[in-house]
Amino acid sequence: MIKVFIDTNFWLIPYRQKIDIFSEIERLVPENYEIVISESVIEELKKIQKTGKGKDKVAAKIGLGLIGKKAIRIILERDAVDYLILKISENEKDVVVCTNDKELRNRLRSKNVKTIGMKEKEKLGFI
Repeated sequence: MIKVFIDTNFWLIPYRQKIDIFSEIERLVPENYEIVISESVIEELKKIQKTGKGKDKVAAKIGLGLIGKKAIRIILERDAVDYLILKISENEKDVVVCTNDKELRNRLRSKNVKTIGMKEKEKLGFI
């Protein structure tokens, strides 16, 4: 089973870009997969919701709501999100990471980990 790890910034896309990230992931990863996040992602979204500005606050609230509505496995680790993503990608065989963080994507690409990000303003793609 492929593990699709969703980074914090990806949960802001549904509100900011009006993109259904779940439909896009389904289109890009049609095989058997599960969505995985860490407790740290939830903490970061709560922090953005509490201290962010304008659209970011609303986007974080919507992201948290989406997490609550989907069958998502939550890893109960509280390491920094990027560190945890790198650690998981080193230890797991079939991982896809959804992120818009260029630095993280470059680090993952150097480890041959597939990444999904904003391809255009209206859709996601492998980057």
